[in-house]
Amino acid sequence: MDPVAASVAATLFSAVATDSWEAAKSAVVALWRRTVPEQAELVESDLVLAERRLVTARPEQAALVGDLVLAEWQARLQLLLLAHPEVSGRLARFADGEWGGDEGDSRRTGSVSMSARSADSSKIFQAGGDLHVHG
Repeated sequence: MDPVAASVAATLFSAVATDSWEAAKSAVVALWRRTVPEQAELVESDLVLAERRLVTARPEQAALVGDLVLAEWQARLQLLLLAHPEVSGRLARFADGEWGGDEGDSRRTGSVSMSARSADSSKIFQAGGDLHVHG
């Protein structure tokens, strides 16, 4: 088992009962949406189910349920890494609890082609996404 996959799974599910759960869940779903888009909805519903299992587990079964959920997501993350090694850096940041995205809105797809021509002292501002101009 890749230590990054194991660490991400542990960090992800340690966030379940905290304020960071929604950010963690959204970050994992966004990563899947970028990497394996056809699985993103399933991953999201499975994360919701995993959360529900952890929260509603009877006290005498909580440890076992936690271990099983953790093992399932370690395996899923390991399979993602095997198929898409390019996500290892992003997963490493997840393992450190850095759920914020630095890769833009995960719903954006496609490509952008732009061209512009400037004359005199005009200014041209182009962006394929958000554009913030100050000053």
